[in-house]
Amino acid sequence: MQFVMQENRVRFVVNLDAATQGKLRVSAKLLALAQVVNHGQAAR
Repeated sequence: MQFVMQENRVRFVVNLDAATQGKLRVSAKLLALAQVVNHGQAAR
């Protein structure tokens, strides 16, 4: 798991492609707290 600082807050990185491939469902509330990336993209 990767954590990043964003606007003075700690966020965690969620790779949606990896979650989908692993057949995981990530809630909208959890995604609202995360920094979302897709496979092949560097963390923003």
